[in-house]
Amino acid sequence: MLHHRSFMNVEEAAKYLHSLSDDEDATAIDIALELPDDGAESDGDDPSEDIVDVDENIMLLGPKLLAKKPHIELSNRNSRMEPCLGSSKPVVLQHQEELEEITSNARKNKKPPKKRAKQHEWKKCGLAQPISRRESSEEDHRPAILHKWADEGFTPIDIFQFMWNDEVMELMREETNRYQQQKFGKELCVTVNELYQVLGILLLSGYNKVPSRRMFWSRQTDSRNLAVIQCGLSVNRFEDIIRSLHFVDNTKKPEHDRIYKVRPLFDHFNKMFKELAQAIPSKWAVDEALEPYYGCHGLKQFIRGKPVRFGYKFWCLCSTEGLVASFKLYEGRDSGHIDGLTVGESVVQMLAKGTVPVGSDGYIDNFFTSLPLLESFREANINLTGTIRKDRVKNIPLSDVRKKERGFAEIFRNAEETLTICQWNDKSDVRIATNKTDSESLTVSNCK
Repeated sequence: MLHHRSFMNVEEAAKYLHSLSDDEDATAIDIALELPDDGAESDGDDPSEDIVDVDENIMLLGPKLLAKKPHIELSNRNSRMEPCLGSSKPVVLQHQEELEEITSNARKNKKPPKKRAKQHEWKKCGLAQPISRRESSEEDHRPAILHKWADEGFTPIDIFQFMWNDEVMELMREETNRYQQQKFGKELCVTVNELYQVLGILLLSGYNKVPSRRMFWSRQTDSRNLAVIQCGLSVNRFEDIIRSLHFVDNTKKPEHDRIYKVRPLFDHFNKMFKELAQAIPSKWAVDEALEPYYGCHGLKQFIRGKPVRFGYKFWCLCSTEGLVASFKLYEGRDSGHIDGLTVGESVVQMLAKGTVPVGSDGYIDNFFTSLPLLESFREANINLTGTIRKDRVKNIPLSDVRKKERGFAEIFRNAEETLTICQWNDKSDVRIATNKTDSESLTVSNCK
């Protein structure tokens, strides 16, 4: 067996490999890239430890390595051909400028490294005796605003006009007339009273179903609807208003806002909900809600296993009275979130911070809960409790409760006693984390 070895540059090595025919025995070709002659400079070719991205490391490694003028060693151990006698010329980097430009762009676009989570020392704690739980009554969850409306003699129409007040109705009237002029070049001259009639018909269509919208004005006995006929709004006028209904000027479209057409409406209702909730009670929760929608839209979500699988997903801050104090439409993973935080952490921060009172108790599920989030709310003097996923408590020496008997529980606290983790074995392993540590130990109670 012949061993042929030669030195050549990249271009010569490529030509030699292409010159080999398919029927030749060339299955044992070794290609080696020699290190620079100066060993002291070879440390500069090591990848950066601060850069996690493999592709970026390769781009940064290439220019440094090739700039040292290495040699390529090519040997064909099984070849029956004469060896390709190459030269020992250094590699000529034909696209050095392009590679330097790529490297420069990679450094500019490099994402800042994520802050490492604070490491805690954890100690195991004991469980206290079960405590009795007071059964809550319906009166405990009745919104305080209902008592106020009852005392002031509010009717359902008054409550509706309280939410759809003159401010938002005037905005709808102005922007609807503006869009009619921009789109069709003629005046619509819609009034606030007509807009109230349109909203009433839309509410009626929610529970009085007919095959076609125009059938609301039908005089047939099986679809007759005197409430719509007697309102004084014709079907053609209704459709003209619906066709041009707008809440914002389309000529002032902001960048990177996927819901700019309804943004003023969302801002208005967030403001009204906070007024309705008034002082948020001592207990509140953040969770998701899905508004059913089966049409075509880029923001429509699909959640498998839910009672409503298709629709728009909203993040909601709710009180124990059943009122929504604040909400936010989910616009995508990379939209409207705080840098350096997960989607769940960003949602809780944006909805709760500045809204809930100091010293209140918040409850979230495992999509939102993380130890850094609990620490952040601890610093703001807000108590937060939620179930937490196993991969977010890796540094805590928790037992494998699945191998324990059902009902087994254990509690861990950090050395500063600001965070508490409780784990127990139910139908599956369950973990709860909290920053509320005003009691000496957690208690376990039986729930229905």
